[in-house]
Amino acid sequence: MKTLVKRVLPNVWRWVDDRVIRWRTGTSEGQLVVLSVLLVVSVGLLIGSLLKYMAFPASTFTVPMLLGSLTLRYKPLLTLVLVDMVFLAVTVTDESVKNGMSLGRVSTLVTMVLVVAIFLFEASRRRTGLPGPVGEAMLVDLNDRLQKQGVVPPLPDGWRSQSAMRSAGGARFAGDFLVASLSSDRTQLEMVLVDVCGKGVAAGTQSLQLSGALGGLIGSLPPLGLFSSANDYLLRQDWEEGFATAVHVLVHLDTGEYSIISAGHPPVLRWSA
Repeated sequence: MKTLVKRVLPNVWRWVDDRVIRWRTGTSEGQLVVLSVLLVVSVGLLIGSLLKYMAFPASTFTVPMLLGSLTLRYKPLLTLVLVDMVFLAVTVTDESVKNGMSLGRVSTLVTMVLVVAIFLFEASRRRTGLPGPVGEAMLVDLNDRLQKQGVVPPLPDGWRSQSAMRSAGGARFAGDFLVASLSSDRTQLEMVLVDVCGKGVAAGTQSLQLSGALGGLIGSLPPLGLFSSANDYLLRQDWEEGFATAVHVLVHLDTGEYSIISAGHPPVLRWSA
């Protein structure tokens, strides 16, 4: 028996983990699994409500709908809401036949209709087409991947570096970012510090785009060519406040020589040991 459990549990865990990953990526299969689970919960609530309404009143159907609003796209959510509203009507009708319609049940129905309207309105306004937590997770994951470009690579012996990035407003997404690259022969360290116009989340989406572009260019073009290409890219975006300042630092680790190029950025500070 223990051997069977040991064999089954890893497979079950892998299946659950795979479904969670599919849900996080917003695939149709992942959405179908979540919808199926919530429909099963709704059926359970329906049975419980028909058997004992006081323990499972009509308001309990808000639970699967609330979970659905957090985990489902608009169309699956609409399916869940319609099913739950039918179940809600069945339970209220059954209870009214048994004990008569009361003002409390009418109030519950009105409240549920308002809740459903809010759920559907909020879901229809999602620009990504994904549930809120999924869309946010994807944006955070993208931000984390791009921020890794700003980590200074391990340097050769005799060299060390420290860096820190902190948003003035405390927002996770901001307009400042750093892109760093170490040449394949480990003799040249190249860094670009950029400040995109704007504050907080508004500038965060623009900095994500620009940092991705610079991450693909750094190390492949000379400093002036890098800034020229980045400037062309920025102009093509046609942002309302489409400008950014930047400073480029190139350090020759074998000789200690360095060069600094500024594009509208505040002057660089240099400390002598």
